[in-house]
Amino acid sequence: MNSRNEQLRQRILRIAEQERPALEDVIARLPAIANRPVFLVAPESYAGMVHGPRVVAHLRNVIAAIDDQSIHQDRIHGAPRWSSQEFLAKAGQYADAIAIDFSCSPRGRAFANDLCTNAGIEQLSVAPSLDPLIPHFEQRPLFLLQPRSGIGSIYGSKIVQHASHVIAAVDDQPSDSDTIHGVPRWSSHQFIEQAAQHSQALVIDFSYSPGESGLARKLCEQAGIERVDACLAVAHCGLVAVYEPAQVYRQRTLARLDEFLRFADRLDDEFSVFTLYSNLLFRLTYDSSLLLDCWATPINEYFSEYADTSTFQLGKREHFCDGGAFQGPIVHKFLEASRHRYESITAFEPDNINFQKLE
Repeated sequence: MNSRNEQLRQRILRIAEQERPALEDVIARLPAIANRPVFLVAPESYAGMVHGPRVVAHLRNVIAAIDDQSIHQDRIHGAPRWSSQEFLAKAGQYADAIAIDFSCSPRGRAFANDLCTNAGIEQLSVAPSLDPLIPHFEQRPLFLLQPRSGIGSIYGSKIVQHASHVIAAVDDQPSDSDTIHGVPRWSSHQFIEQAAQHSQALVIDFSYSPGESGLARKLCEQAGIERVDACLAVAHCGLVAVYEPAQVYRQRTLARLDEFLRFADRLDDEFSVFTLYSNLLFRLTYDSSLLLDCWATPINEYFSEYADTSTFQLGKREHFCDGGAFQGPIVHKFLEASRHRYESITAFEPDNINFQKLE
């Protein structure tokens, strides 16, 4: 393995080791509650996924796992899945019940606290509470950079709703409106001249392309304002990233990290390994700049149908698997790039409407 890839792998392993929840303290608490009715709260947090099955194995009366995200699952860790509303409606029927709370993020812990308080159920928190991803985010003056990028168009208005003091969206593109995402629009020149007037100000950087990222970094340097990646803000605010909240993506990546690393060991070319490691680190750190060094042109994304490619050429006996096929654009590209010579195509798509078009 080349040194660059080995450095990325070791960084991934260090993050995983630092965040691996200790099991002994959790198990030691269980004998005292083994016979009581038990509810599992946040069962699919990282701590829940690591400890959940073993915790359940030490208990005799697990009533339900409380989860509003995994609506496609009927059971979690062997227990029936209840929504939070079901929990509030039914929990009072179980005398002397206790909720084992696996949440660890500030937002998740606050939700669990409110849920157990409203249900009148004793709460046992088994995971350490983590610091906010962006300290004092809700109180600090905010600026939005690249607010009309692909990411900005999706998340800009949602982040504005979670913040209390957004000063301006910085954008030099021609526009008939004086606002973007409901906040005043400033030019780059205004930002450089006036941003420092706002003490403790913070920039949310929605850059998507390398060019956008470089410009945003330069503007913040000139204005003397701290900059954070919009993906970090998305995670801090508990927003959904495609199918599930960004922090859930991170937790599930950690929980299955060994599988990802074994997959990396099976890859033949170093650039594919580098791309996988960069994506894993992005999921673990929310730092999208890690993806810029494996940025591909649309022609070379995944693979290319042309002879001159920065990725790899498909053979004539490929097995193609698409884990989120949408309506089939990459399947179609695979057919063209392989000249319709292949061994098999397997495509998964969880959304019913998209799946019908994929078929």
